[in-house]
Amino acid sequence: MLTFNQFTHFLRVFEISVQETFEPSSLSSVIIGVFLLTTCWLAFNAGTVVSLTARSSNQLAEKIVVNTVLSCAGAALSVILIRPRVF
Repeated sequence: MLTFNQFTHFLRVFEISVQETFEPSSLSSVIIGVFLLTTCWLAFNAGTVVSLTARSSNQLAEKIVVNTVLSCAGAALSVILIRPRVF
């Protein structure tokens, strides 16, 4: 397990500043990228189930799509809640 002292030593060795934040150059590019990533992720997850089963299992594909959407929403919500406290 990495202790706090080891972590701060790592930051000092590699000259990484915790105060530096990464700001995207274009918010519209970030939004388009997230939309494309989520859309392709949904298609891949649901499409894999349909292609692997002999008969198309619509109920299983529906569960996978709902699970993927909820996980994306949970990740977005956690970033919105945690980011102001960390940076």
